[in-house]
Amino acid sequence: MLTAEADSLETTPLMRPWLYRLADPLVRAALFIYFRKIEIEGQENIPSHGPVILAANHPHSITDAMVLASATRRPVHYIAHSGLFRPALRAFFLRQTGVIPVYRRSDESQGEVDNQTMFAACITTLRRGGCIGIFPEGTSQQERRVQKLRTGTARIALEAEAQYDFQLGVAVVPVGLNFENRRHFRTRVLISLGRPIQARRYQQLYEDDPAEAVRLFTTALAERIRDRVINLEKSELGELVHNIERTYQDELADSDELQGTGKSAFQRRQLVSREIARAVEHFYDTDPELVWRLDQGLRRYRAQLAHWKLSDEMIRREFDPTVRSRLARMLVLGAVLLPVGLYGLLLNYLPYKFTGWVARRISGDPTKTHGFQLMVGAVVFSLYYPTLLYGVHGLLGSQWVRTGAFAASLLPAGLFARYFARWFVRERRMLGFAWFSATQRAALQQLRRWRRDIIGDLDLHLDRYAEMRAQTRDPELDT
Repeated sequence: MLTAEADSLETTPLMRPWLYRLADPLVRAALFIYFRKIEIEGQENIPSHGPVILAANHPHSITDAMVLASATRRPVHYIAHSGLFRPALRAFFLRQTGVIPVYRRSDESQGEVDNQTMFAACITTLRRGGCIGIFPEGTSQQERRVQKLRTGTARIALEAEAQYDFQLGVAVVPVGLNFENRRHFRTRVLISLGRPIQARRYQQLYEDDPAEAVRLFTTALAERIRDRVINLEKSELGELVHNIERTYQDELADSDELQGTGKSAFQRRQLVSREIARAVEHFYDTDPELVWRLDQGLRRYRAQLAHWKLSDEMIRREFDPTVRSRLARMLVLGAVLLPVGLYGLLLNYLPYKFTGWVARRISGDPTKTHGFQLMVGAVVFSLYYPTLLYGVHGLLGSQWVRTGAFAASLLPAGLFARYFARWFVRERRMLGFAWFSATQRAALQQLRRWRRDIIGDLDLHLDRYAEMRAQTRDPELDT
C-alpha cells in the first residue's frame, strides 16, 4: 500500500524546468531546419499522462535526445552520464533542463559508483507522472545494430513500481531512432514507437526473484527496440546488406502491398531495410553458399554500374531518354532556377561550408556529426545573418520593408540553393545516361538482364524468408 507520504507527494505536480521551457521551441525550430523531415510512427503509443519511460537506441549521441523529445509535447527528463556534468557551467544548464546524472565506472576515476541519488530522482519523477528518456545501450556506435542493453531501465521501472505496491502504472515505450544518413544536412529521421511494456506485468516475478525479473524485462525491451530499427548483428554482412538495399530497397518499397499500408515512402524503405538485414542474417546461418553467391553477383553488378558511372535507378526504370530531350530540360529549367539558386548560394555558401569544416574537425566521431553540425550551424548562422542584415540595412538606409523582405529570403534561398545544386548534379548524370543509352545499347541491355536476374533471385529467397518469419514471429512483439 502507498504510504501517507507517498500519497501526498502523488498530488505534487511535476514542474517543467524553466530552461527546458525556453529551449524546447528553439530546439524544435533548429531540428525543423536541419532535418528535411522527422517522421513519427506509432505516436499513439506514448501515454498522454502518467509515468512513462522512453527507451531508445543510441546511434547519434546528443542528437538522439533532441530528436526523441520532438516525438512528444511532454517534457522529457533525460538520464545522462556524469561526464557531461563537467564543467560546472554545463552541469548547471543540464540540471536546469531536467537532466538526471548517472555515474558509470568508466567516468569515475576513484571510489565506488553510487547511483542511489539517480534512482531516487527517477522514482520521484515517475511518481509524479513524469516522462523519462533513457538510452539503455549507454554509448553510441557506428555499427547498424543495437548493443547489449544495460539493466538500468528495467531496474528503474521495477523499483519504482515495487516502492508503491505496483500501483504506479509505469509504461516503458521501446523507441527506434532511424537516420537516413549519418552525416548529411537535410536528411530524414524516423522515430518508430512500439507498444509500451507495462512494468506491473512483472510483479509476481519481481517479488519472487528481482534479478530474474530485471533480466527478462531487459531482454524483452531489447527485442522490441531491435524490431524497430535496422539491426545487423554480423558486421561482416554490412556491405552485402548495403548493396541489396541500393539495388532492391525501392523495388520492394514501391510494391502495391506496401503502398497500401498508408506508410510514407521513407517509412516503407526503413521497413524494407529491417527485413533485408534479418533475411541476410537468416540465410547466412542456414545457407551460407546462397549468401556468398548473392554477394558476388551484386558486387559484379555494382562494379559495372560504377564503371559506366550509372545508378541502379537508371537501369531499374528501363526508359531511354534522348540526349536532345535531357539537354533541353536541363537548359530550360536551369535558366529558370539558376538565378534563385545563385542568389541563395552567394548569401549562404561561406557560412554553410564553414559550419561543415568546423563540425568535422571538432566531432572526431561520426556518431556526433549531426549534433555538432546542428550546434555549430546554429551559432554560425545566428551571428552571420544579423551581421549581414545590419550591413544591408546600412546600404538601404531606412527602407525597412526591403530589409525585411531580404531577411525573409535568406533561409529559403539557402535551402533552395542546396536543392538546386543537387538537382543540377542529378540532371547532369541523367544527360550522361542518355548519351550512354544512345551509344552503348548492348551494354545497357546486358545490365538490365543482369539486374532482372538478381531481382528474381532476391524475390524468390525473400518470399521464403517472409513465410518462415510469419510462422515464427513472437506475438509478444505486437502486444
